[in-house]
Amino acid sequence: MRLVITGLVLLCMAGIAGASIGTVTASNDGFFTDGYINIAGARNVTGYGGIYYLNKTAGTGDGALLPNGRINSFCIDLFQDSAGGSAPYDVWMPEFAPIPGVAMGTDRANKLRELWGNYFLIAAADPQKAEAFSACVWEIVFETDTVLNVSSGTGFSCSDLATGMPDLANGWLASLNGSGPLANLRAITSETYQDYLVEVPEPATLSLLALGGLAMLRRRKK
Repeated sequence: MRLVITGLVLLCMAGIAGASIGTVTASNDGFFTDGYINIAGARNVTGYGGIYYLNKTAGTGDGALLPNGRINSFCIDLFQDSAGGSAPYDVWMPEFAPIPGVAMGTDRANKLRELWGNYFLIAAADPQKAEAFSACVWEIVFETDTVLNVSSGTGFSCSDLATGMPDLANGWLASLNGSGPLANLRAITSETYQDYLVEVPEPATLSLLALGGLAMLRRRKK
């Protein structure tokens, strides 16, 4: 038990100091989306909303906590494009992302944790809601106005979400009051390519994944 606690303390200290806490090698593996959306504010661009699937093949530090294979992520970088193939990334606490760029800070990072903790499973079941979720992510990261609204604002706004999705997204944002569950998030960052937000599995989930891997090895030996 003491070793586990010490490891967590060291990771937290690294995050507070603003240091990378791992690496990941991954490539784009498709999208879970309803299509393109128009984005304005920090950058005027048309692109995919929704879940960005990444195929993770290697990792160190906190990057090793993410299982190899397809993982769910959301873009948190409107100024760089995704890598054309496999690329190396650094792992940071969300507070210090995007990189390069202005670090989002604790308040925005905690809003992302609460958004994910409350609504990710809902978003992951429907591509239109996944787009609404990604609009919430960008609104939290980039909005400079005091009121969070995915349809208007100086730092971020978007159009072409499906009918009813702007209201759903704004309802999610309005509910973030610090009392909801907080997901265990990390930022996967690159100086060259797009940055992503991912969830680190809970210890129980990691144990199940490890047991599943052992079971597959035993079957192969037989």
